Amino acid sequence: MPEANLTDRQQKWFATIRTGLERDTGKTMEQWVATAWSRGVQFAAARPVKGGKAMLGLAVAADAGARLEAPKNESWSERLKARVLLASPAEVDAGIAALLRAA
Repeated sequence: MPEANLTDRQQKWFATIRTGLERDTGKTMEQWVATAWSRGVQFAAARPVKGGKAMLGLAVAADAGARLEAPKNESWSERLKARVLLASPAEVDAGIAALLRAA
């Protein structure tokens, strides 16, 4: 975001958001932006969940996989019709890979 187009107040607000995000998650804003995937349209997104977990949103129907559920109050794209809670990297298995390909 070009900071030259922001007022001083907006620049301070964004700086506060960035600092809080890095403090609370250990990742920079740029790293979090990289967790939304797109091939022209968004097909997946991830967000952190307390306890070191991650919520993965996918552009597939919630009934496309047994582990999927309909999103609840997610702030990501309305294209993402399903979500799955991932407790560890080990849960990103062939089933999740197939859902990502389908999305």
